[in-house]
Amino acid sequence: MNHTRLNFSKRTVTAKLSEIVVANPSFIRVHRSFAVNVPNIEMMDRSLQMLMMNNGDQIPVARRMLAEVGAIIRSFNAGEGGVIGVQ
Repeated sequence: MNHTRLNFSKRTVTAKLSEIVVANPSFIRVHRSFAVNVPNIEMMDRSLQMLMMNNGDQIPVARRMLAEVGAIIRSFNAGEGGVIGVQ
């Protein structure tokens, strides 16, 4: 059974990646091995297929997920969430 460990500033969670995404609406799966918390995205680079996170991490985006992730970022930017850059 595959489990994912998430480290937060105050706690650590161990669960399947799919369970984490379902239980936390602000998380999106962007790759087979990666999910991100949308408010922590700084920028999306379509040409590199990468997300730059506010902690400096670079997360790959699956080619088949680029359009969906872009749409989620546009939706987030249209709301009160903030501004995420897209290149």
